[in-house]
Amino acid sequence: PESIDQLTSLVVDTFGKEPKRPLPSKKDLPNLFAPTTAPKCTYIEPVKDLDILRARWEFPKEFLQDPSKALDVIAYALGRGQKWSLEELLKQEELIEEMEIYATHTGKTSPLFCIDFSLTKKGVEEQDALITHMFSAFQGLKNSAVPLYLFEEMQEMTRLNYEYQAREKPFQFVMRHAEALLHEDLASYPEKTLLASHFDPEKMLKALSLLTPESTHFFCLTAEKKGKIEFAQ
Repeated sequence: PESIDQLTSLVVDTFGKEPKRPLPSKKDLPNLFAPTTAPKCTYIEPVKDLDILRARWEFPKEFLQDPSKALDVIAYALGRGQKWSLEELLKQEELIEEMEIYATHTGKTSPLFCIDFSLTKKGVEEQDALITHMFSAFQGLKNSAVPLYLFEEMQEMTRLNYEYQAREKPFQFVMRHAEALLHEDLASYPEKTLLASHFDPEKMLKALSLLTPESTHFFCLTAEKKGKIEFAQ
């Protein structure tokens, strides 16, 4: 393998002649989604036979590098919490096959909260019922608050998953860590990326208050004739 000096020279020789372009400052970057006063749904006709409903919320930038990881805790509670387990409720109602709920971001500016539903035939026809259950779960979690034991459980599961992580392809490994290092100093990596620094009920309550119908962007990957969301006025 080449030395660092050789690799540096190779990169400079290869890309050094590319013209430098001014990059917009973070404050000039637009939001990922345009502001709305009502929920929006985009229908996408899938190439394969898929029935998927995706819900997205864009959050203020204060949640981008939140040390308490409020969005991750909410996602864990909704997927794992006994009383407000959204996934178990929807499976009991036979509306979904699977559900994935997670917090992520695009670049350095747009925190996102995401829920992906793999719909059953009944779920395709009754998407309104599914969405009603989803927002009821948000309200229930807001009323009861996320219990401390779920936060501690999430922390412990994160540690175990890191200690016993599965092998992955080298390119995926490098890409994942390179992207994560954009948001954390090497001196502490990967502790701040993986673990919350403290339990913050107030930050979670603020996050839950932003999970509103008006701020929701739905993406429906199914044939439109099978079912269509009718938003209540």
